[in-house]
Amino acid sequence: MAFFDIVKDYQVLISSAAAIGSTFYIVHHNRSIASKKSAVDVVQAINKDPLMQEGLKVIRAHHNASDHDISLLAENPENDEIRDDRAKVFYVLNQYEHLAVGIKNKTYDETIVKQSSYGTIVNLERECRSLISRARAKENRDSIWAELEWLAKKWNNNPLVCKK
Repeated sequence: MAFFDIVKDYQVLISSAAAIGSTFYIVHHNRSIASKKSAVDVVQAINKDPLMQEGLKVIRAHHNASDHDISLLAENPENDEIRDDRAKVFYVLNQYEHLAVGIKNKTYDETIVKQSSYGTIVNLERECRSLISRARAKENRDSIWAELEWLAKKWNNNPLVCKK
C-alpha cells in the first residue's frame, strides 16, 4: 500500500509534468509544421512571380553572353535598358536574400527550400558572384547579399542528394 500512497501524494505533480511535457511537444510540432508551410508558400510565390522570372532571364543572359559583365550592374547606369536590368537583378537577389535570412532564422524549413530551389540558389550566387563582390566594394559593406552567399556555400558543401 505504501506505493499507492506515494503515487497518490504525487498525482498532481505527475499530472502537471505530463501536461507541461505534452504542451512543449505540441508547440514544437506546430512550429515545425508552420515552418514547412511557410517554406512551401514562399517558394511557390517566388516561382509564380513574373518579376522573378524576368530577373532570372536577365541574369542568365548576362552569364551566357561573353560581352556582358554582370558586375557592371553594381554601378549606377545611365542607360535605361541597363538600369532596368539592374533593377530586375537586384530584385531577384533581394528576394533570395530574404529567403536565406528566413532559413537562417528557422522561419522557413531549409529541407523543403533546398529540395525545391537548390539549383536556382546555388547557380544564382555563382552567376552573380562578381556583381555581389563589386556591390560590396562600391558600398564598402560586406553584408550585401551575405545570407544568400552563406546559404549557397552551405549547400555547395552539402549538395542535394536524390533519394531513389
